Amino acid sequence: MPTNPIPEPEDHILDKFSPHITTWFRDVFARPTPVQTAAWSVISAGENALVVAPTGSGKTLAAFLWALNTLATAPGQTRLPVVNPTTKTSLQETLTAESGGNTTEKPRPYPTTSGMIDAAGGPAHAPSSGATHAQIDAQADMQIDAPAGVKILYISPLKALGTDVELNLRAPLTGINHTAARLGIHHPDITVAVRSGDTTAAERAAHIRNPPDILITTPESAYLMLTSKAATILSTVTTVIVDEIHAIAGTKRGVHLALTLERLEHLVEKPLQRIGLSATVRPHETIAQFLGGRHPVTIIDPPAIKTWDLSVVVPVPDMSDLPAPELGSTIGDYTIDDPLGLASPLVADDGADDSNTLDSSEMLGGLETSEEPDSSEASDAVVGPDAGVISDTPVGSGATSAGAAILDVPAASDATTSIWPHIEQHLYATIMAHQSTLVFVNSRRIAEKLTAKLNELHARACAHDHASAAGGGGADGVDARPTQQVPPIPPAASRGRPPADMMKPSDEIVTAPRDIARAHHGSVAQEERARTETLLKEGLIKAVVATSSLELGIDMGAIDLVVQIESPPSVASGLQRVGRAGHIVGAASTGIFYPKHRADLVNTAVTVQRMRAGLIEEIRIPTNALDVLLQHTIAAVSVADWDVEQWFETVTRAYPYHNLDREVFDAVINLASGSYPSTDFAELRPRIIYDRITGTLSARPGAQRIAVTSGGSIADRGMFGVFLLGGGEGARRVGELDEEMVYESRVGDVFTLGASSWRIEEITRDQVLVTPAPGSSGRLPFWLGDQVGRPAELGRAVGEFRRAVAQSLAVESAEDASEKPNIESEQIFNGLDEWSSNNIRRFISEQRDATGIVPDEKTLLVERFRDEVGDWRVVLHSPYGRGVNAAWALAVGAKISSEMGIDAQPVSGDDGIVLRLPESDVVPGASLFQIDPDDIADIVAEQVGNSALFAARFRECAARGLLLPRRNPGKRAPLWQQRQRAAQLLDVARKYPNFPIILEAVRECLQDVYDLPALVQLCEDIRGMCVRIVEVETMQPSPFAVAMLFTYTGAFIYETDSPLAEKRAAALALDPKLLAKLLGSVELRDLLDPDIITDVDARLRRIAPDRRARTGEELIDALRVLGPIPIADLPQHMLVDAFRIDDLDRQRVMRVRIAGVEHLAQVSDAPLLRDGLGVPVPPGVAAPTALVPDALEQLASRWCRTRGPFLLADMVAAFGLAPGVAHNLLSELVDAGLVIVGHYRHGVDEPEYVAADVLKLIRSRSLAAARAQTQPVSHSAYARFLVDWHGISPIGAMGQPRRDGLDGGDDIFAVCEQLAGVRLPASAWETFILPSRVRDYNPADLQQLCHDGDIRIVGAGLAGTNDPWVLLLPAEYAADLIPMEVEPPTLSPAARSIYDMMSGSPGGGFLFDSLVDQVGDPVATRAALWELFDCGLVSPDSFAPLTARLAQGKTTHRTSRTPARSRLRAGRPGRSGRQGQMGRIGRGYAGVIHQTPPDMTGRWGLSPIPTADPTSRSVALGEAWLDRYGVVTRGAIQAENVLGGFALAYKVLSGFEESGKALRGHFITDLGAAQFATATVIDRLRGFADTDDVTGWPSGTSEPNVCVIAACDPANPYGAALPWPGDGKSPSRAAGALVVLADGLPLAHLTRGGKTLTWFPQSRAEISEETIIRLVVQALSGAVGKNLTTRITIEKLNGKPVHESSHLEVFRAAGARLIPSGLRIGAPPVPGPQKRGRSVTEAIEQLGDGLSGSSGRGSASRRRWR
Repeated sequence: MPTNPIPEPEDHILDKFSPHITTWFRDVFARPTPVQTAAWSVISAGENALVVAPTGSGKTLAAFLWALNTLATAPGQTRLPVVNPTTKTSLQETLTAESGGNTTEKPRPYPTTSGMIDAAGGPAHAPSSGATHAQIDAQADMQIDAPAGVKILYISPLKALGTDVELNLRAPLTGINHTAARLGIHHPDITVAVRSGDTTAAERAAHIRNPPDILITTPESAYLMLTSKAATILSTVTTVIVDEIHAIAGTKRGVHLALTLERLEHLVEKPLQRIGLSATVRPHETIAQFLGGRHPVTIIDPPAIKTWDLSVVVPVPDMSDLPAPELGSTIGDYTIDDPLGLASPLVADDGADDSNTLDSSEMLGGLETSEEPDSSEASDAVVGPDAGVISDTPVGSGATSAGAAILDVPAASDATTSIWPHIEQHLYATIMAHQSTLVFVNSRRIAEKLTAKLNELHARACAHDHASAAGGGGADGVDARPTQQVPPIPPAASRGRPPADMMKPSDEIVTAPRDIARAHHGSVAQEERARTETLLKEGLIKAVVATSSLELGIDMGAIDLVVQIESPPSVASGLQRVGRAGHIVGAASTGIFYPKHRADLVNTAVTVQRMRAGLIEEIRIPTNALDVLLQHTIAAVSVADWDVEQWFETVTRAYPYHNLDREVFDAVINLASGSYPSTDFAELRPRIIYDRITGTLSARPGAQRIAVTSGGSIADRGMFGVFLLGGGEGARRVGELDEEMVYESRVGDVFTLGASSWRIEEITRDQVLVTPAPGSSGRLPFWLGDQVGRPAELGRAVGEFRRAVAQSLAVESAEDASEKPNIESEQIFNGLDEWSSNNIRRFISEQRDATGIVPDEKTLLVERFRDEVGDWRVVLHSPYGRGVNAAWALAVGAKISSEMGIDAQPVSGDDGIVLRLPESDVVPGASLFQIDPDDIADIVAEQVGNSALFAARFRECAARGLLLPRRNPGKRAPLWQQRQRAAQLLDVARKYPNFPIILEAVRECLQDVYDLPALVQLCEDIRGMCVRIVEVETMQPSPFAVAMLFTYTGAFIYETDSPLAEKRAAALALDPKLLAKLLGSVELRDLLDPDIITDVDARLRRIAPDRRARTGEELIDALRVLGPIPIADLPQHMLVDAFRIDDLDRQRVMRVRIAGVEHLAQVSDAPLLRDGLGVPVPPGVAAPTALVPDALEQLASRWCRTRGPFLLADMVAAFGLAPGVAHNLLSELVDAGLVIVGHYRHGVDEPEYVAADVLKLIRSRSLAAARAQTQPVSHSAYARFLVDWHGISPIGAMGQPRRDGLDGGDDIFAVCEQLAGVRLPASAWETFILPSRVRDYNPADLQQLCHDGDIRIVGAGLAGTNDPWVLLLPAEYAADLIPMEVEPPTLSPAARSIYDMMSGSPGGGFLFDSLVDQVGDPVATRAALWELFDCGLVSPDSFAPLTARLAQGKTTHRTSRTPARSRLRAGRPGRSGRQGQMGRIGRGYAGVIHQTPPDMTGRWGLSPIPTADPTSRSVALGEAWLDRYGVVTRGAIQAENVLGGFALAYKVLSGFEESGKALRGHFITDLGAAQFATATVIDRLRGFADTDDVTGWPSGTSEPNVCVIAACDPANPYGAALPWPGDGKSPSRAAGALVVLADGLPLAHLTRGGKTLTWFPQSRAEISEETIIRLVVQALSGAVGKNLTTRITIEKLNGKPVHESSHLEVFRAAGARLIPSGLRIGAPPVPGPQKRGRSVTEAIEQLGDGLSGSSGRGSASRRRWR
């Protein structure tokens, strides 16, 4: 195709335009630029053109000016107003207003330049040039209105770019109107409008009523207009201009646009003139073919001189001195050299950002979505070199002009462990030395944090200036601060980390001067981005920190400097970014590059050199994208019927489909028309109708809605929109957040977005509602996503640069002796400052010293070394980029797995591949990577289908192909839900290897993600010895390998960095089958609601009133889903008289007889009925002749999925099968898990069958109905229930026995069963826990239970000095409830010796003497035993040792009870005289007799070993929780600190719910729906509900029951299941604390030791403070009287000293005594006896009662109470 035709002379080219346009141009500009001259020569002839010229060369005006000339001279819309979104007035009205009504007045010159406009357009068949005034006037008189419609369609890849073009068009339009008025020439109003995802529905409707002449839109909006009624205004389009064509040509957005252009050309019925604009595109011929399709395109690429002032600046002399992770990094998370940018994979900002590149919001019905990633963004990893003196930083070429040579830069601290403080401070000084700076970064998170840091540095500088001014800064009032002095930190920052680093939302930034920088990226709302652009243009801010959102052509005003942090993603991207500076004709573009680390410095140096040379990477256009084709097929057919041949011709005119195979095209048509088996694809309903006889494609109902609401080419990432709270329908949009970020956020959190802080007020399903939080520092958001790696072409250049540097170093070392200058070295490091070049030299030199060779593009290095566990780490150094290395790693992993049977876990990056191989006799080497080039492509294609990449791409392709349409257009579709639906589709689609979407996903992986051609070529070069692979073995990783190893670790860092509870929960994976066996089962018929069964059956069979067919299409759809329907049953499936069956299309439905009954069936079922049931194909029905082997299984499976429970006889009758055949068929389905057999309906005794999915639906709806019937009770009601559930007696009432009919031992055993698994202080068991639950508690009963082996005592840490945490566990299932530790404890030598001795005799008991013999020292033995007990490893055979231990020191629960002395306390027989002293025993004292300490009595043995099976443990825990709490809640589980947390508990209890053992619902108010209880408990809980219409106490009583219980007692719900009252600091459930409850309300909390009493005022007015205080004093006094605690001395009341409390007198009046140390509460006075002794009758009666109620107390009589 023609390139650079000879243009007309500059003097003559303007003669082609009308006089007033020519005059205006010459008034404003000196002369046309070369690109304008060449472009106008081609465009004016009506030819297609691809205009390639640097930024600021005037190419946009070259296209638009001819478009304006055409509209001005041709018959057109002369009476339509200009669509001005701001003023709503026409340009002519504006002109008249400006000239005071005199349109002939000469206007003042309009300040504009050709660089101000960055868009283009021109009509296809413009009038010829040079019309005279008379001709124009005559033409205006004869003018007749042409059809109203758009003439010029301008397509921009960015919404913001389109808006920018619209604004810049106002200048030439106004100027041309003024010139025409001055010359007396008629000039029609030329209307301009913008349509994008941000355009309101009202504005879109206005565009249809009054079409503009020029419409500026995006590719997605153009597609939507063609698929809606707005297509009518596009039928008049003559010219299409595609700006920044390089940004979309290499993506599926470009493929999508190519089909849109062909559909548009079909609509206008004549060729369109197509004009493409770009500054960075290669190869020109390919892009020209993409633009023109089958039409020729002339390439305009005149020689252009563009001045680039580029410099690379490193602010430290040595970037390798600080390889340690940062503690307070200001930007990144690590400081290790990380060339791949993967140092922080958890917050890997999607390798893409650029909010403006996408325009999918219109397709979501107004929901603004994230925009297409731009390959520029990498993760937020950084590297930290060294601290240095910044003011002395050498500056390379161009640095002076950038203002970086002589700057007042504050020095970073010498202790700085990252390069970021140096970059920040140097960057801040550079920004302050310039008027307007644009800073580009590669990720949104870095943009946010760098913006905050710049503003923070400015705040520090302002604070220092104010302080200097206040203190008299100098003689002349000038700040005398030295250059290197760091300004003081503001108050907020001085409290901890700098505000930019603060992650807690509670921190505040006190000093807040005006910001100098704002962030601009895709997750900032469009309004905020526009405001940022305006502020920069108006000079109100100094800098904007942007991602790729400002990369493409947007006019940002007079930008005098562009700064790039980190190497740009590509050379083209770097040119586009730096081109934002000097964006006018002839101006130089100045750019400074700051690399993050040494490997990044190498990449930056190569990129800058290639930018100077204009070596742009080639663009590869995706070919034959089947998902885009499927979407456009449905969209085109939804508007009008198409002939299939005509549609194929239209599709193949688009360049991406020019070689589309007809068979593949037919497969897409078959998928769209539902030709795949409907039995497997029931939900994938056909969207179009394909009449194979006539070849007509027509739409089914709903096709257009799906195409509009789910169309587009941009992957939906499920972003949450962020809106201001209280904005109503038109709430202001702040931006968007990643789904993962929102899931990790809570109400009240503060985050930073767009350099502003926002507080989360509410999180809904679709939105995050926020309020401004000025002065507060928030955590930085993160965005997850894919990263686009280095192109192979750029990687090859990186290898060449490495080789050149290595050779230069060798030459320099040889020339050191001769001291000759190295001219070649100077050329290599051209543009790098001294520190940059020195860092590169040092980096390459260290690599050469470590491995002996520097890997480059011709020499690949295989480096192997051993890791810390002795395994091999193998690193392949390959600079060819991620696209090559990722595919190579996939093949290498498959090779290792096949040959060695191990998973090498290959991880790839831009610079190579990392493998991990276990120790073996074979030393891994280069052979691992040598794969036959003839096989490499097949291996990668075979392996990619099982990768996570394929699953992600399949989801995106399926959504793009409208197979996963949005269920709620306009609302957010959660990403996890999209993944789930895609996985279900993939499971079905895998049965069909030729399924188009599977083929497309594989193609996208192999061609668009992987660079397979480059890999094949590399393998051929290796085989041909053009590229060699060298092996080397090192002792430690080389400098190049360090970064890749960190990347390798980062790939698995999510697992290792997960919270400990999650890691433990992962180890407790449940076995579903074993869980079902352990839980048992109940009759499902008792759990399923009969009404729901009936309703589900009716809806599945489509006989429910709202599911019946209303049209013929709906009936055909029912036949597809249900299968054949008996003719007699059709009235049940359709509305009466809605339509006639005979009117249905005979090409789509047929009549057949099945089992003697006439049915109506769809034609596509003919082969299934023929091969499965032997039903002949009716005459005239075309059916495939191929045998369907599983036809009967498909029919039966579909039939089962579309009804509720059924009998065997039902299937026999439906298909006319023999009972045996039907039984075998159902048995196969049962074995496959598709059908479940059981009993589901009452009154049916025969086995019933139901599809698994149907049963799940019925079960879930039945559970939901059961939950809906429950009414939650109040918090106080649950507290009353829990106290009664645990049988705790109120203070002041002795109460009845806890369990009627049980003796004391059985009562204690029942309590231990209920509290099994709860750790409580040893001091609490015999003071509070057991005495409050068991009447007349006797410690001897507990001792007997322990001696008999019914109760096991297990330690669990220390609650106090001599007060361990203790669990009392029933021996029967103690192993299931004993805590399991993830990591074994570290034991002392003596403890380890005792433990090993006991482990040798499992089940044995050891006396203290025998243990002393083992250790040799009684004191050490005693300490070791208690150490083992506290670790839960050994247990005594009674509670006596614990009682004695408690008596030796301070405990958490104090009591005056004297420990019971055992008979061994006085010493053993024959050992008198040694009481109270411990004898010495050891090797020298083998025969010495010693006394057993009181706390070492009895026998000691190993504690029960925890059950290893997590499933049985989980079942035991679930039963214990339900028995302990009645209602299990999140708070209760979290208070127990259970292994795995509530996540594991929820999983277990959900299994209880599925098996009918428990119910889930909302039983207690304000605690959410994740509550579990049994039906019996729910009924009992209802009995404690608050009394209605009663004031005072919640239960309605006038004398509430008052209890004093330990704060850590499970019977106290406050602080665990229920929150403490009040908004202040919450009390704790610490050991030793007490709680007073009255009628379920918490009255007071007494801290450990009784020194601080906190009482809670009640919200009920009827309960006075005096009443509360009286009850508290009486309760505590009663607890002392019952010997539950010692006398209490209170020193503080509600945080204040007792003597300062205003309630002191009330406490004294209630019975508390005032003493010097505080308030004393003792036991109540005991009244004297009424009489002495008892009568004989009373004694005989009591004796008789005791004899009749006695029972054995052996272990056999223990009964578990539920």
